[in-house]
Order: sequence, then structure tokens, then C-alpha cells
Amino acid sequence: MRITPRRLALGMSLWIPNLCSGIRVRRFSDDWTRATVELHVNLLTRGVLTAEFEVTREKAEELRQRAHGGAKVLEWFETVITDRHGDVVAKVRREVYIREKKRVTAARG
Repeated sequence: MRITPRRLALGMSLWIPNLCSGIRVRRFSDDWTRATVELHVNLLTRGVLTAEFEVTREKAEELRQRAHGGAKVLEWFETVITDRHGDVVAKVRREVYIREKKRVTAARG
């Protein structure tokens, strides 16, 4: 089964830690460069908060090249979190670990 942006968003939204926290991955763009994530109201939060994450195609290609061959890559990303009125409620800076996925060979010994 091919992983599509829609399937990944649904799967991430149904992942128990996200589901129980009220976190919903609303969408990934078809080219995988943008994601929209919402935090919904529960007893601990009030309202809906939204975060838009984006990695340009150029940046994604640069990261792929740096991670080629299994190299460990650490990269900082920043985004803002807004409320339903579009007001910024937080600025987030997160370091992300990136590494090329090891390919499973068809011939096993």
C-alpha cells in the first residue's frame, strides 16, 4: 500500500498520543512540503490552535544530500502557532533528527 499525504495525516491523527491530546494532522500538501496541524479544545486547553509547517523543496533536497549514506543530520525549524483568530500564541523552535532510511533487501540470508 502506497503512503499518500492523506493516509499519513489520518494515521498520525489516529496515533494514540496525538488522539488523546486532541492533536489532529489536517493535511500534508501533495508535494509533502507543508503540513497543517491543529490542537483541539479539551479540559486543559481552550479553543483551536493551528500550526503550519513548511520545508521548501530546496531545503528538503539539501537535507537529503546531507543525510545520504546514513549520515546523522540535525536541523532547526521554526514555526508559529495561532489561535482561531489568527493571533500568534507561540513561536516554536524545534531541532529535528534526519537520517536516510536503511533499505530492506529482498534477499535475506
